[in-house]
Amino acid sequence: MSCKCFDQKPQCRPSDDFIIRLEASKCSCTSRFTVQERKSKFAVLSRDTSVIDKYKIDGHFDNDATHDKCDYLFRYHPINPEKNICLFVELKGVDIDHAVKQIGDTINRFSHDGYFHDKPNLNIIGAIVSTGYPANDATYRRRVMEVTKRFQQYHLRIENKKYEMRYVPETGRCLGKGEK
Repeated sequence: MSCKCFDQKPQCRPSDDFIIRLEASKCSCTSRFTVQERKSKFAVLSRDTSVIDKYKIDGHFDNDATHDKCDYLFRYHPINPEKNICLFVELKGVDIDHAVKQIGDTINRFSHDGYFHDKPNLNIIGAIVSTGYPANDATYRRRVMEVTKRFQQYHLRIENKKYEMRYVPETGRCLGKGEK
């Protein structure tokens, strides 16, 4: 079953408060742990489904075409506050340098609006799932270094996998296609 939560227009306005727009962009269906666009797929594999939230960012939470933003936010918030993880997900074709920028701009927006203030021990993962990526492109590496340095207080790391990524919150691992 695929998610139908974002098929309709958002029930909030761009002028609404940040938290109101974010809550209106929250998925509530049973298929909320997987997202897919074209050939790129991202999934969260967790035994405890009550501690995972999914939000649609681009086109739902934020419809403004004047700035970059990523596609989704997954939040892992277990009872144990030692693990509080936000995964900013971008499903991309081949322009992964732009994907890093989209993730960085989205994190900046959330940080600026105070979303991270009440989340102790926060770790952020930028997850890029692309249909192709350069092996070791200097522009991509430079962009990753810039973004991770800017958000080092959140222990940001950028993960990039081809075609498919599965995140296992209990271990903190991002697995690519065929990895176990």
